[in-house]
Amino acid sequence: CPAVSALQHDAARHRRGSDGAVIASGAGALEGPGPLQKMMRALEQAVETAQLRADIEAHADVTAEDSVWDDLAARVKTMIAKDPDAKEYMDLCQAGDLEGYTAKGCAPNAGGSTLVRGVPADAFYCGRTEGVDWSPMGKPEADLCSAPLKSAYEPGGICAIGNKQLLLNFVHRGPSQWGSDPTTINVPSVDCLMGIGNCDLYIASTARAIAPRTDRGHVLCPDRALPTAFSTCA
Repeated sequence: CPAVSALQHDAARHRRGSDGAVIASGAGALEGPGPLQKMMRALEQAVETAQLRADIEAHADVTAEDSVWDDLAARVKTMIAKDPDAKEYMDLCQAGDLEGYTAKGCAPNAGGSTLVRGVPADAFYCGRTEGVDWSPMGKPEADLCSAPLKSAYEPGGICAIGNKQLLLNFVHRGPSQWGSDPTTINVPSVDCLMGIGNCDLYIASTARAIAPRTDRGHVLCPDRALPTAFSTCA
């Protein structure tokens, strides 16, 4: 569920730019959070994203077994890792620092607690059904609320749909669509490509364990108060 935070920040920075980014190397390199640097970084990311999207769509008829999908998935992961916020999630998860990962995802400014249709964005990401408006999708596509620990990339897991489908989701049902259709937050795509699926399942399992404590607000992160009490998974 903290992936929503990383991905929302990532999607936003594709529009606004990234603070402190190094835009060029060598003599005359532009560094720092100034407006020009932010604009140039946003443009650089937009161009890179547009090229990736075009390459993914150009291979839509290629079989899922073709190695091109592994190459494209690696390019997407590399692109996302250029965002410092997303990179921190990826590093914490890879290091197995689940406490640090949880602390970051549960920070007051984490994107997962942003209210969408009156509920935290994490509720869409994790696949809660009660109290969540799932139109037009109808029902969640990925159920993190009941998925076993460490199962994200195992057969039948939320991320085990192949790189081709993950990448097509990224293009057609990913961050670009979240604003107009928040149910697409639940569709496996960028978070799985980032390699943080199992860390999200750890957070979801924590949510299930403390589900009765809904009086404390957002049950995914019980110490984070929200305007309305709401359990992400139960």
